Amino acid sequence: MLWTSQGGTHRVAWMCEGARRLAICPGMLLSEATALTGSRKLSAEPWDKQADDKALEELGRWCHQFTPSVALDTEKPGDCLLLDITQSAAVFGAEERVAQLLLAQLAAKRILAQGAIAETPGAAWAVAHFAPQFSRVPSSSQVPPSHTPVAPLPPQRNQPSKKTSRSSPPADELSEPTTPPRYRREHPEDSSRSSQGVFPCEPLLIVPSGHAVEALQPLPPEALRVDEVATGWLRELGITTVGQLMKIPPEELIQRFGPGILHRWKQAIGEVQEVLHFLPEAEDLTGQWDFEYPTSLRAEIATAFAEILKQLIHRLSTRGYGILGLRGFIRGEKRMLNSFEVGLFRPCVKWVHLKGILEARLEGISLPEPVYLVELQVTQTAPLSQDQGSLFEGLGTRCSPAKWAELFDRLCSRLGPQAVLQVELTEELLPEYSYCLVPGALGSRNPGVQGSQKRDSAIRGANPGSKERKPRSKRGEADWGFRKHSGGAPCDWPPRPIRLFSPPVAIAAIALGAEGPPAQFVVSGRRYPVLRSWGPERLETGWWRGHLIRRDYYRVETASGEQFWVFRSLDTGQWFLHGSFD
Repeated sequence: MLWTSQGGTHRVAWMCEGARRLAICPGMLLSEATALTGSRKLSAEPWDKQADDKALEELGRWCHQFTPSVALDTEKPGDCLLLDITQSAAVFGAEERVAQLLLAQLAAKRILAQGAIAETPGAAWAVAHFAPQFSRVPSSSQVPPSHTPVAPLPPQRNQPSKKTSRSSPPADELSEPTTPPRYRREHPEDSSRSSQGVFPCEPLLIVPSGHAVEALQPLPPEALRVDEVATGWLRELGITTVGQLMKIPPEELIQRFGPGILHRWKQAIGEVQEVLHFLPEAEDLTGQWDFEYPTSLRAEIATAFAEILKQLIHRLSTRGYGILGLRGFIRGEKRMLNSFEVGLFRPCVKWVHLKGILEARLEGISLPEPVYLVELQVTQTAPLSQDQGSLFEGLGTRCSPAKWAELFDRLCSRLGPQAVLQVELTEELLPEYSYCLVPGALGSRNPGVQGSQKRDSAIRGANPGSKERKPRSKRGEADWGFRKHSGGAPCDWPPRPIRLFSPPVAIAAIALGAEGPPAQFVVSGRRYPVLRSWGPERLETGWWRGHLIRRDYYRVETASGEQFWVFRSLDTGQWFLHGSFD
C-alpha cells in the first residue's frame, strides 16, 4: 500500500488487491487502513509520485517499438499507458497482434499487465481496469489457450471471414454464443510458455466496434475516471453501475455532481474527443567523456561535463529546443560511483548558466574512488520561448523572466528541487484551497509534457482547454467598482486580494443589517470604520464535499484608505478577515 500526505494527514493513495478486499480505499486515513488489517501484516510505503511518473515514462518510451503514439495516464501512481495502435496494425497484421506482442514482451520483462482494445481511450481504460473484476477467467498459466472461450474475430478487409482461429475450438464446442459479447478475451501466444520461465500475463480484452456502451454499462462508476468523492456519494445513493448512472437525466446529473461525470461518459463512448499528449520519440541526446588517466579532481570532472554540455546545446539550439532536464553519471573502473539529476524552471541553452548549475551539483557528490568516465544525458527538452526585449536597457525595476528562471535554477541546484516551491492554482472554489505548492523545477516533474506550455498554464492559473469557473451567487450581479470589459459588463471574477491570511482571522464587526455589509470592525484592538463596500459575493461548497461551507464576501474600504476582504459565515454569523488589498 502507498500513502501520501494531504492536509497534514497520511492518506492511502494506492493499494493492492488484497488490501482492497479488506475495504481499504484511496483517500482513507492510514490509521483507519491499519486498523482494518487486524492481525495481518501491512506493508505501507510513502508514494513517490515523481519516481512513479519517471518509471512510467521510461516504459512508455520502450513501447515506441510498437507504436509512435504513446501517452501517459498519470491519474494513478504509475498505473496506465494509452497507446494508439491504429496505424501499427498495417505493420503487425492486426491490432490484436500488436497488443498480444506487447503483453508478451511485458511478461518477458516480468511486468504483469492487463491490456484492452477499444475505440476510445476511456473505454479501453475502463475495461482494462474493471472488466476483469467482474468476470475473470483463469490465466494462461492455468488453462491452455484452446480451453479459453474466444469470440470469432471480425473479418478483415479484402480477406474472407474466419469463424475459428488457432486458439479457439470449433464453433459447436464454444461455451458462449458467437454473437459479439461486451468484450472478448484473447491470450497472447507466448504467454502459454510459463513452464519455460516466461512470466504469465493476463488475457487481452477486446471491445468490439460499436459495443462500447454495452461494455461500460455493467462496470462500476469508477470506470468513468471520476473522483473518489463523487463515487462515494454514488455508492451511498445505491448507484453501483454505469448503466444505473446513465439512467439519470443529464441536466439532473450535472446539477447534482457537476459536468465531470457526463463529460467522461461522452469521452468513453466517443461523443467527445479526448486529447492525449503523446510522448515524443526518444532521441539519443547523450555524451560521454573517457579520461585518459583516472582522476579525482573535481575541476577536471566539471570541465569534462562542460565540454559534453557544449556539444548537446549545439545539437538542440539548431532545432529551436532547449534543455529542461539533465542526468549525469560518474563511473569508476568497475562500477557506477554516483549519479545526479538537474531540473530547470524553463528551457535553456545558455552554456554559462548550465555549467554553473552542474558545478554546484558536483560539489555535494562523493567520489569514493578515481573516475574513469562521465556521461551526461538530456532527459527532457522543450521549445525555446522568446522574450520581448527592452528598448532601453537598465531602466525600470522589473526583472525579466529569464533572470528569474536563472535564479530559480541556482536555488534548486543548491537546496534541491523539493526545497524550492511555487504556487499553482487548483480548481477549488474556496480561496484557501485554490492553490497548492509544487516543485518549481519543471524538469523534475511532469514527465512527457511540453515544458513551456505547462509552465505558462501554471502561471496563468488555468488548465489548457478548460473553461474558467464562475462562483455561484445567490444575490445576482453586484457592482464591485472595478475595471470593465470593452463591452461594459463586469468581469466574471471580482478582484482578489494580494495577501491572504491563513487561517482567516476572526473579527468583531457591526453590520448595517442582518444580511448587510459591515459598518465597522475591530482587528487586534484597532477599530476600522468602513466608508465603502462592494458585494456580497457568495461562495458555497457542494453538498457532495461533506461539511457545507457558505460565506458572503465583501470588499471594504476603511477611513484610512485601506481595503480588506472580509466574509461572514452564514452558518454561525461570525465575521472573518481573509485578506488585504495592498
